[in-house]
Amino acid sequence: MKSLTLLFLSLAALIAGSFVAASSANQDVAKAAPFDHRMLTMLLERHVKEDRVDYVGLQRDRAMLDAYAKRLAAVTPKELDAWDKNERFAFWINVYNTYTLKLIVDHYPVASINDLAKKDVSPWDQPLIPMQGFQPDKKKVDLSLNDVEQRILRPTFKDPRAHAAVNCASKGCPPLRAEAFEGAKLEAQLDEQMKAFLADRNRNRFEPKTKKIVLNKIFEWYADDFVDAKAGTDLGDFLLRFAPPSAGATPTWIPTAAISFSNYDWTLNDIDRKKQ
Repeated sequence: MKSLTLLFLSLAALIAGSFVAASSANQDVAKAAPFDHRMLTMLLERHVKEDRVDYVGLQRDRAMLDAYAKRLAAVTPKELDAWDKNERFAFWINVYNTYTLKLIVDHYPVASINDLAKKDVSPWDQPLIPMQGFQPDKKKVDLSLNDVEQRILRPTFKDPRAHAAVNCASKGCPPLRAEAFEGAKLEAQLDEQMKAFLADRNRNRFEPKTKKIVLNKIFEWYADDFVDAKAGTDLGDFLLRFAPPSAGATPTWIPTAAISFSNYDWTLNDIDRKKQ
């Protein structure tokens, strides 16, 4: 019954989205209606459990996941250009997370997303997002997850908080947010994601007594993203900005702390089935 209710709501959202698109066709570009991400929010609210995902439950709502993914893929470059920067930013984060979920659901059960590599092609380089019109090099091939993250999100928006927003379906990742990202509240959502990520001692540890910090590998892999040469800031300044309570009331020690990086856990971020 719950699945039928969610499917009904998804169809209603599709109809509403079509109506809004039609009624907005003659409006000025600056007044373009934002993309409706409510379907994704409904799915995430139901299947994200703290820092894990209930993939079995998500499989039961596969029709809704597919319907939302299809709506994402139907967006044209012209429509995307009509949205403001935050709407576009939120859209691409949701594209990445949605198609990562679809990739796992398509192959579930699986122990790790790394197991989905095909010969010498990683899961992130496989063409699986039918949005050829957005290919940066104009090739007529579907987008890959790396196309979205490395060739669209990072170079276009240049915001390191995105690393706490996209989810690679692994325990080492920043947890998947239990709601879709939306342009109107994106700034607050990204701040919350990064603060929660750094405050999670399973992924990052701040030790004020010894002035040591153990960070998730993401901060090493994408080190340059956390440096702003124009502003004269580096990783230490970024960490100070989003410092967790465990860093102390006055964490001025952070910029000069000794930083190391933990091993990354690529195990699927599935809920613990033993407790079900």
